[in-house]
This record gives sequence, C-alpha cells and structure tokens, in this order.
Amino acid sequence: MLHGMGDRLNTQCGEFLVNGSTSEQCNVKNGCGAHIHEGLGCATKDEQGSHYYDRDTLDADPWALESYYTTDSTGTAALIGCVITGEGASDYKSKAFIVHSVAGDRLLCGLLE
Repeated sequence: MLHGMGDRLNTQCGEFLVNGSTSEQCNVKNGCGAHIHEGLGCATKDEQGSHYYDRDTLDADPWALESYYTTDSTGTAALIGCVITGEGASDYKSKAFIVHSVAGDRLLCGLLE
C-alpha cells in the first residue's frame, strides 16, 4: 500500500516521454517518476534513500526516465515500464517505492513485499 506524503497526483497528466519536448508536464527531474529507492522506510527522505541501482556497474541512473504513463480524471496512474538496475541491485524486498508529482516532489511511498 502506498502512503501519501502530501498532495495527490495531478489529474489528466500525460507523460513527458510520450509527448516529448512539447509537453509542459513532468519535464523536471523526477517529474511523474515512479521509482524503487534504496531505503527501507517511508517516514522521511533519509529512510527512503536514493534511486536503487548498482552504481558500480551502471554509469547513469536507470530510473531517470521511468515514470507513470498517464493519470485519469481522479488522479489514478497507469504505470508501464522495465528498468535494468544491475546485478548488484536485485534484492527489491522491503525497498521503498516512490511516486513523484509532476514537479518531482515525493508524493506516495510504499514498501515492496
């Protein structure tokens, strides 16, 4: 279950990857992001940690372009994606899953089971 940390998702939002550079939505760092984080808690940013991936084998953050696809009129999000996090980052149990707002703020957090 994802727990809110403030505002809810924007309604009628289209992903910046679909709309390209013409989109005015989700065009900031972590905007509309949906990421696994390295932390094991949701209460604070420190507990959530940074994006979870193997920094020793991957040069760039594989989560940088991962986001929810769209939202509907109630703010319900559709998620589609696949992220390669590297061999050293394959244990997802109890990691924080974060959903970001259009502006990149952390909105929802849940721990993976």
